[in-house]
Amino acid sequence: MWAVRTASFRLRWVARLSRLFPPAVSGVFLRMYPLAAAGRDNLSFEARSSLGRTRIRADRAERVSLWFAIRGYLEWPSIVIARTVCRPGDVVYDVGGNIGTETLPLAEIVGPSGVVECFEPLPENVRTLHEHIELNGARQIRVHPNAVADRAATLPFSPPATCVNRGEGYLDAQAGPGSIQVATVVLDDLLARGVIRPPRLIHMDVQGAELFVLRGARQMLTEARPVLILESAPPCLAVHGLKPSDVRDFLREQDYALFDVDRFGLSTALREDIITNWLALPARPDEQADQLARRIHRRIIRAALLPLIPGLNPAVLRCCAVALMEKGVRWWSTCPAGDIRLFGG
Repeated sequence: MWAVRTASFRLRWVARLSRLFPPAVSGVFLRMYPLAAAGRDNLSFEARSSLGRTRIRADRAERVSLWFAIRGYLEWPSIVIARTVCRPGDVVYDVGGNIGTETLPLAEIVGPSGVVECFEPLPENVRTLHEHIELNGARQIRVHPNAVADRAATLPFSPPATCVNRGEGYLDAQAGPGSIQVATVVLDDLLARGVIRPPRLIHMDVQGAELFVLRGARQMLTEARPVLILESAPPCLAVHGLKPSDVRDFLREQDYALFDVDRFGLSTALREDIITNWLALPARPDEQADQLARRIHRRIIRAALLPLIPGLNPAVLRCCAVALMEKGVRWWSTCPAGDIRLFGG
């Protein structure tokens, strides 16, 4: 099966080679076709995911799309987490959808009966998202062309300064050179008005605005108790006068347990001095956060070290299992959410 369709023999060769190796080591292949070389080649391509059926297209190479093309995924630990906690039919939010490299795999996980609410304010990315939805037939994705914050308003938004990474735009305190105006929405307001349904999982990459999103979802966090995956980026938080500890303390006040995510599992020792991802699990006494964290930890380790084979690597979606569940097969419905049997792990 093809990995990348492009005029660049070098990109096709590197992508094929990369996908022979487990995620823990395949990052080395990014150096074999760096972004500078792709920029000089001025290439366009269509890339297929190595974790499922997702495809993306790009008319130029930038960091997110190029890394997806080479490896077949971007944030693979986030996909492992989502496949552990979610079932077909669930509702997932992707806040900061960019061009859909996480949105589309999330749609595969929840299936046609589920919903992915994708929030993305940058018009160029919104257009690309709609194109990728059409390419993949992912009708369960609903795109909201908005930023998410703790108040509904029209606020300045600074687009990426260069074309290197289309995901680096951020809400700004004041309008600056090149900034645009975007409408913000509040998750609790949308939920109260019935625009969106309560989520099982919220995946968030909002360039330092995480605390604003969370403040606007306080009631949702109290009642729906979703699992959260969010970026902790000290430089981005500093733009808003915030620190990682502000996000950490807010979530702990909401009875969430926090874990640092890396390619070899979870850790309770949060790294607050580097850019990393955090996992926040509902941690009231009856919510068994430690048990779920251990299950996720084991699966991330296995996903890091095993070949990308369905039924062997828990990052790879077993499409046949999802299809059967969508058709109503219920013999495994008594398994806990995310039980290892659901995806053959």
